[in-house]
Amino acid sequence: MQVRIVTDDFTSATDGAVAFARLCGGAQVALDVEQLAAQGGRHAAMPGAWSVDTDSRHCTADEAGRRVARCARAWAQADVLIKQFDSTLRGPLATECAAAWQASGRGRLLIVPAFPAAGRTTQGGRVFVHGVEVHRTAFARDPLSPVTESSVPALFAALDVQLAVASDADAASSAFDRGLRSLIVDVRDEVELALVARRFCADRSILWAGSTGIARALAQALGAPGNDLANPPPRMPVCASPWVLIGSRHPTSREQAAVLRLERPKMRVLATADEPQAPWLASASLATEACHAIANGQCDGVVATGGETAKALAQALQARSMEVLKEVEPGVPLALLDFPSGRLPIVTKAGGFGHARTLVACVDELMGVAV
Repeated sequence: MQVRIVTDDFTSATDGAVAFARLCGGAQVALDVEQLAAQGGRHAAMPGAWSVDTDSRHCTADEAGRRVARCARAWAQADVLIKQFDSTLRGPLATECAAAWQASGRGRLLIVPAFPAAGRTTQGGRVFVHGVEVHRTAFARDPLSPVTESSVPALFAALDVQLAVASDADAASSAFDRGLRSLIVDVRDEVELALVARRFCADRSILWAGSTGIARALAQALGAPGNDLANPPPRMPVCASPWVLIGSRHPTSREQAAVLRLERPKMRVLATADEPQAPWLASASLATEACHAIANGQCDGVVATGGETAKALAQALQARSMEVLKEVEPGVPLALLDFPSGRLPIVTKAGGFGHARTLVACVDELMGVAV
């Protein structure tokens, strides 16, 4: 089976791919978009799951569309093709989805933004975070991509793309039967999400679009019956000296860092300043310090929160690919980063994901601490 995921952010590339790791006997994240676009046919013929980060969440809409289209065109023949976007609607997602749909040549666009395990649900085509419309949450104050609209159909209407709203899997099936070609499906819980995935997972005419939630649901649906897949994740090396890099300024990450410092006071934690600053510069500073520590043997594993931070570390290490192994928690993957002098265990987490002790759980996972 060939599963391909095109994402706009580094953490999305990892947490989308990890859903398919056991189903496909492993999952890879391509870190070189230019190489992927140039050798798309070779990548497309490989079995298994691959994802790629177009690094387009903070681009102009036109540039984002161009980057996404190149990858969607290269992977157009995959059995399952997913255009993954942020579960809180950050970035030019409507432009990216429309570009991927056109470039892939697929007949239908099915949008499923919900990620109930992380508190993201959809009603009437509108995205909610723990019951609050997303544009009324902290994501409205995102320093780079503030969210001003909770209605996904409204985002697409600005591009003259009419997106019908289906209340559930049955309604979506009926809409497709009537000839509609672009839909968003409401999802309020994991049961409804699973029903959507099971209903349409075998339809190769569909370009899937949504967050990590639909990637997880599709992996489970494709692995049925029983979801007892034959490929357990490989054993991870136990880290003695992991570091934690806090690049995200989202309040959730800052609160998690405070809990980590309280419960694991000896843990090495690096964080960007609370004041607004260019994220790539702040992330590069964290990555440079961690890179020196890795080279000197002071750090043998990393927890990175914020996509810019994780990607900056990968670039500092001159990594070209990453093998995603398992989830520590929903949307929080554990991986091995391949770089010229070795493989680095790394846990990546989007800024707004998780509960108070998520970073503690990530550190404990790297250190092999039994829960």
